Amino acid sequence: MRARVALIAALALMGAGLSACGGASSSSDAVPKSTPEITPPTDTSAEKAAGQTTSTATTAKGASG
Repeated sequence: MRARVALIAALALMGAGLSACGGASSSSDAVPKSTPEITPPTDTSAEKAAGQTTSTATTAKGASG
């Protein structure tokens, strides 16, 4: 009898947990009425600096066994 009550309680909790997922009345995002104007930046010094990075090579020594 206790096992049956525990099973019913567990199923009720799982059902409550699954019902909390989602629940929105809309299945998609709202579509904007117009496309926003996107202006690229005029200062590109950060991109230039990022492109001038140098890479270093490292070697790994394996453990001898």
